[in-house]
Amino acid sequence: MISIFLIFHMALPLIISEIPYIKNNFKINRLSLLIGSIFPDLIDKPLSIMEISSGRGFSHSLFFVFIYFLVLLALTKGDKSISVPFFIGCLFHLALDMPSIPLFYPFVYYDFSILKDPIGHWWIILLTNPIIQATELIGAAIFIFIIWNNKLFSFRDIINYIKTNSIHSNKD
Repeated sequence: MISIFLIFHMALPLIISEIPYIKNNFKINRLSLLIGSIFPDLIDKPLSIMEISSGRGFSHSLFFVFIYFLVLLALTKGDKSISVPFFIGCLFHLALDMPSIPLFYPFVYYDFSILKDPIGHWWIILLTNPIIQATELIGAAIFIFIIWNNKLFSFRDIINYIKTNSIHSNKD
């Protein structure tokens, strides 16, 4: 399990991209946005499980998010339609994890505490913290709203929605 708080981290930037002004005026690569919204955890959570770093370590800093953006921009040969949504997703992730992240690492020292049983710790938080439970339920409600509002009633429609900037692109 990479992150137990995955739902809200992905749902919030996705629902922002559904705001009519944004949806109608900007092409947003939803897949890149979704990957960016969980990317800091994709780096830090496995390091935490291996007891190398904390679950909110160096990849939860503005410096490294900017580095990821620059690397992705170079890998995509300057394609901002992929790198910018990824960057925005990462920024959403950092905002949702605040204040307990090393936002200005490596320029400011942070004590990265290493948990002996991170998965057990995350389960306890999920099962006992009503704020985490509420945000995950809100995230699930957001996903249901997006599915219902965009009539994404098949797995194929959901995949097309994520892969493209339009709805039902193969049916038009």
